[in-house]
Amino acid sequence: MKIGIIVAMDKEYELLQGIQLPQHELFLVKSGIGKVNAAMATINLINEYHPDLVINSGVAGGIDTCLKVMDVVASSHIVYHDVWCGEGNAYGQIQGMPTFFEGHPTLLDCAM
Repeated sequence: MKIGIIVAMDKEYELLQGIQLPQHELFLVKSGIGKVNAAMATINLINEYHPDLVINSGVAGGIDTCLKVMDVVASSHIVYHDVWCGEGNAYGQIQGMPTFFEGHPTLLDCAM
């Protein structure tokens, strides 16, 4: 399996650059901070390496006050936290897109 891992900062990159999973092909990418940089890095990763799975490692936009450093968050569903496209759309829904996006159930089971 081809696995792409995206991190935002040098420190995160340095922590993961030596990781080895012999049964998988790993691609580690440093995006820079912010969701626009993460989106651009994801597009580049997908276009260049065609991974089967993309993992965002780091804070990944975590804003829940109950989370602590080193907590692991694995999502079954994701939604934008800072979008509202007006009447007829749910908060977090981009017009014409689903309200939320589902994670891959097998990968979620593995993470749990």
